[in-house]
Amino acid sequence: MSVTSHRLILPPVYRQLVSDSRDLQQLLKQVESKLCKARTKSGQPWRKLTEVELIAGKVHVFLSSIREDGSSGCWEWTAGRNLPPSLPYGRFKFHWRECKAHNFSYALFEGPIPDGLLVCHKCDNPKCVRPDHLFLGTPLDNVRDCHSKGRQSKEYSQLLNRFGDKNGNAKLSELDAISILSKLKSGIKPMKLAATYGVTVGSIYHLRSGFTWQNLASHRV
Repeated sequence: MSVTSHRLILPPVYRQLVSDSRDLQQLLKQVESKLCKARTKSGQPWRKLTEVELIAGKVHVFLSSIREDGSSGCWEWTAGRNLPPSLPYGRFKFHWRECKAHNFSYALFEGPIPDGLLVCHKCDNPKCVRPDHLFLGTPLDNVRDCHSKGRQSKEYSQLLNRFGDKNGNAKLSELDAISILSKLKSGIKPMKLAATYGVTVGSIYHLRSGFTWQNLASHRV
């Protein structure tokens, strides 16, 4: 099934503020050139800020919260992070909403994050927001990546590889799963399908993305 909606998409002006450079200082200078220079002695602008100036200010805050690791090349987030400490993903606020810092970085430098996909780390460093250390993947891709790097238990791996009806936790039959995929293609909303089949909305999203029922890949095309 083709993906048409997005979990995180930024207005084009964000992307226009940054280049393909991976030099943090150069990127900061580019953004600083767009900041408001007309300020009073108190430091406040004497006129209403333009959209570009407002967004440049937000991007400047984001870039200023990054420290580059000289050995790994990672851009490590130094501001607010997730709890618990075992999952130290950075948090960043913009437009009165909060998102993971590495998600914002991907959307800023690479483009929209489609619904059903996650931003994963090549470097296996949760604090890293460097765009060329990130890649898009399904929830299943993310779990398999974790397992390949030794961050999932053997029991979880065995459960992951029991597809469909072979998985004792399955709440749908294979026929139900195929029917749901067909209805999703026709435009029926996940919330309505969840109510119809007596499962959670998350179960419908997992089915659609391939996190569950991986053996039905041909029905997602």
